[in-house]
Amino acid sequence: MAQLGRTFAIGTTFVSMVIAGGLLGWGVDYFAKTKPWALLVGLLVGLVAGMIRFIRDAKAAGAPPPGPRP
Repeated sequence: MAQLGRTFAIGTTFVSMVIAGGLLGWGVDYFAKTKPWALLVGLLVGLVAGMIRFIRDAKAAGAPPPGPRP
């Protein structure tokens, strides 16, 4: 059950990073009147950051737990 929770957290983190990048880009577009370029850049940055975090978390989830070996 704990593994399922970690997997859910990895997916949730990825989605939240993409949304955060999109919202940040939308905010820049709103104030700078650059529609839709900052939104697209924000989504792209969020997607790349989310993928990097996803890969790191997935590797860590598949690694054996630290500690003494029998």
